[in-house]
Amino acid sequence: MVDATPLLPLNPSVDQSTNQATMLQLLQSIVVAAAWFFDGQQTFITVFTDADPDWKCLDPVDPMCKSASSPCGLQPGSWAWYPAGTSIVSEWGLECADKILLSLPASAFFAGCVFSSLITSTLADSVLGRKLLLVLSCLVMSLGGAATVLSPNIWVYSALKFISGFGRGSLGSSSLVLSMEIADQWWRDKIGVLGFTFYMLGFLTLPMMAYNTGQGLSWRLMYLWTNVPSLCYTIFLFFFVQESPRWLRVHQQNEDNLTQQDLLPVANYDFLISMKMLCRNKQVLWRLIAGMLASFGVGFVYFGLPFSLGDIGLNLYLSVL
Repeated sequence: MVDATPLLPLNPSVDQSTNQATMLQLLQSIVVAAAWFFDGQQTFITVFTDADPDWKCLDPVDPMCKSASSPCGLQPGSWAWYPAGTSIVSEWGLECADKILLSLPASAFFAGCVFSSLITSTLADSVLGRKLLLVLSCLVMSLGGAATVLSPNIWVYSALKFISGFGRGSLGSSSLVLSMEIADQWWRDKIGVLGFTFYMLGFLTLPMMAYNTGQGLSWRLMYLWTNVPSLCYTIFLFFFVQESPRWLRVHQQNEDNLTQQDLLPVANYDFLISMKMLCRNKQVLWRLIAGMLASFGVGFVYFGLPFSLGDIGLNLYLSVL
């Protein structure tokens, strides 16, 4: 594991060992920020795995089949999925299912995120620390996602998506805080943006995977292709990333690795006390409320648009890209 002291800007006037330590800390921040890559994949993977696949008429001269806009209502044997098994819709015969049922897996995933945020939001500052919470988040998300390949129906599939979302709930915040806390102020804006860059790269890998799946491979392979690397990343994260120096200072550990910047007055984290302090500071409280409302609006569009691309009638792969 690398040293846990904060990053300093590279400076040619200092000795080589200092610059090497800075580069190692920068590498650690990049490794931590890479968790957003797998977060982006698991967040948007249902755009493809739960989409309506293509279908075709078996009798090209059947007028009823040729005029139908969907296979729902057609006689069995007059049409077929093309190719079959590329989506949960074709595998479990959900072509005529209610839209609420089809949206259940994605809704269960985000419901898991909500419950995770409510339950684990204080663990990073109190019991687990940033690193361990990030490792556990990646582990639960990856295991839940990998287990979906065994789903026999949409109900089990949705339950496993809930577990995956529960693990994902604290991943983004833990990764962002941990990667920035070890960085000097000169690096923090760059490292903060880096996580979101990884997030978009993770999203952009999905059309390529889904296109290969759309050639006849099972949707279950997409979950294997995304979650097996995520599990390997989690193991690497556990062994090669150091804990936040500020969290160590709060818990009076590893004080030899701390700089003067970290030797600030700290106290044990108390959620209720923090909320009382927030409510007393009206200016900060209103800023927080305004930020939450803005985030709700941005998130409504940012997540709503990709999940609706399958309903606009254009090529799904190009639309997502």
